[in-house]
Amino acid sequence: MSITAKEIRDIAVIGHSGEGKTTLCEAMLFNCGAIDRMGKVEDGTTVMDFDELEKSKKFSIYTSVANIIWKGVKINVLDLPGFYDFEGERHEGLAACGAAILVIGANGVIPIGAESVVDYCLKLGKPLIIFINGMDKANADFAGTVRALKEKYAGKLAPIQIPVISDGKMTGYVNAIQERAYKFSTQGPQEIPVPAELAKHMYDMQSALMETAAENDELLLDKYFEDGKLSKEDTVHGIRRGIATGNVIPVMAGSALQNLGVINLLDEIVRYMPTANERRNTLATDMLADEVINVNCEEDAPFAAQVFKTVNDPFSGKMNYIKVFRGRLKAGTTVYNSNTGTEERIGQIFLLKGRKTEQVSELCAGDIGAVNKLGNTDTNHTLCEVGTSLQFDPIRFPRPTISLAVRTAVRGDEDKMFAGFNKMREEDYTFSVTKRADTGEFVLSGQGEVHLETLAKKLKARYGVDIVLSEPKIPYRETI
Repeated sequence: MSITAKEIRDIAVIGHSGEGKTTLCEAMLFNCGAIDRMGKVEDGTTVMDFDELEKSKKFSIYTSVANIIWKGVKINVLDLPGFYDFEGERHEGLAACGAAILVIGANGVIPIGAESVVDYCLKLGKPLIIFINGMDKANADFAGTVRALKEKYAGKLAPIQIPVISDGKMTGYVNAIQERAYKFSTQGPQEIPVPAELAKHMYDMQSALMETAAENDELLLDKYFEDGKLSKEDTVHGIRRGIATGNVIPVMAGSALQNLGVINLLDEIVRYMPTANERRNTLATDMLADEVINVNCEEDAPFAAQVFKTVNDPFSGKMNYIKVFRGRLKAGTTVYNSNTGTEERIGQIFLLKGRKTEQVSELCAGDIGAVNKLGNTDTNHTLCEVGTSLQFDPIRFPRPTISLAVRTAVRGDEDKMFAGFNKMREEDYTFSVTKRADTGEFVLSGQGEVHLETLAKKLKARYGVDIVLSEPKIPYRETI
C-alpha cells in the first residue's frame, strides 16, 4: 500500500526489564495480522527477541524493529531493552521514534528503570502513553499504580480508561471520553452497558479530561469557560495537543500476555500519537550554508536520513537501520554521506519485522527501514541527496562504567579477538578495548557486568574467539 508521512507512527516500547515490553509487541503484531500466533519470551519464539543470546537470557539485548498496519496506519514498533547495561540500544531507538509507550507492571509502584526512561523521554520531548500491564493477575493494583504515577508526574497524568474488574481480574474497560464500556472476548472487545458502579467515576474522569484538554488550547479554554464543558471531539483534540507537547501522559491498562486491552491501545496510538510529519524540532546543520535548520518531514523535499543502528550479520553482512526525515529514498539511487564526504549507491531497501526483511522499492519521509552493503556508512552518519550536505545531531551514547581485564583462552587468538571487537564496535558504541601501559593488560570496558559477559559470548558465537574476563591489576605506584 502507498504510505505517506501522515499515515506513519514511529513508536518505541520502553520500560524496566521484565515488565512485558516484548510480549506487548508480540500481541500488537498478532492483532494486526503480522503473525499467526503469539510467541513467548520464555520459549524463545517471539519476533523481536530473535538473537540466540536474547533467547538464552530471556530478555531483550538489542533494539529490534517491526512494522504493522492498523486501520490504514503504518506503525513502526521499536522494542527497546529495559536492562541498564544496554542503555546505548535505548538511545538508538529513541532517536528514531516519534513517541513512546511505557510498559509498567500493575504493582502499585514505579520501578527505578521506568522512572529513568520516562525522564529521558520528557527531556527529549517524546510524546508518551503509559500502559499498565499484568492486569490479569490476581494481585494487580491499578489504582495504586496510578496514584504512584500521579505523585511522580503531577499534573501530567490523564487516565482515559477505567478497568472493569471481576473476581480481582480485569475483564473489560470503560472509555471515559467516549462514554462506552467494553468486555474482553475471544473475538476482541465487545461493547456492553457502562456498569452502574463505575458511572460516577467515568463522569468525574471525563470532567478532569475536559479540563486537561482545555489547558492545552486557548480556543478550547475559552469554549470551556463559556459552556462549562467540551465535546468529545474537542476533548480528543486538546488531549492530543497536550500529548504532542509533553504536557499530557495518557494511562491505559491491560494484559499483554493474555492479549487484553492491546486492541484498545492500538486504537489510541492511531487516535492520539503524533504522525511522522508532526514531529517537532528535528534539527540538522546545513554544511553548505553553515547554519542550523529545522528539517521538516516532507516527501517532496530533498532526501535526508540518519543511520540510527548498525548490525553486522556473519551471513547477510552489514545492515544499516535508517530513519528518513525528509524526501524519499529509492533503490538504485546514489546518496551522499556528509560525515565521510563519500557517495553511496543504494542497492536494496528493506522493511523490518524482527529478523525477517521485506524488500521494497522506496522509503518515504517519516518511515524506518534498512539498507545493506554500504561500505563507508555507520551509526550516526547522515545520508542526503547528492548536491546537499546536512548533518543531524549525533546520538549521545553513555560512557563505559566498568572495566575487566580480558585475554584470549587460546594463545595466539589476540588478532582474531581485536578483529571481532572492531566489528562489534560498529554495532555498539558503549564499550571499548584498550591496553593499559602501566600493567600491560588488555581491558574491556562497558556498561555493566551483564554487558561485558554478553560481549564475550557474542565474540565467541560470531567469531569463534573464547576470552577470559578477570579483575584488572592495580598499578601500585608506591611501595614500602
